[in-house]
Amino acid sequence: MTLDVHTFSARFPPLVDQLRGANLAALVAAFREVEVERGASIVVQGEPVDALILAWAGEARVRCGESELGEVGPGSMLGEVAWIDRGPATATLTAHGDMTCLILDREAYARLCIEHPVAAAHLLRGINRALPETKRATY
Repeated sequence: MTLDVHTFSARFPPLVDQLRGANLAALVAAFREVEVERGASIVVQGEPVDALILAWAGEARVRCGESELGEVGPGSMLGEVAWIDRGPATATLTAHGDMTCLILDREAYARLCIEHPVAAAHLLRGINRALPETKRATY
């Protein structure tokens, strides 16, 4: 799959909010695609999260302790709370079927901050907008 800015923008509108041109292209290019097999853990509760993960295709089950909280699918951010605060993951996410995820590791994010600070700021603003919804869904 080749990521393009139009599809990325449609799938993750809060992350690109009015971002255009070279900044949008740089944001999309900073992510890498990863295939996740059915049953694989994407994020494990209590462990660190070293990348921002976006669900591109497929679904993941969300568990907090022994409680199953539901599923997340395309367009969802995974592990964003732990990625931002560098704390442990608040839930475990397991691929319900084969998934495609987009990964932004800390090194790629650091490069984005230096080379395209406007894109990096828009990304954080979009994550910040999504956090209240994330917390309502998991607590």
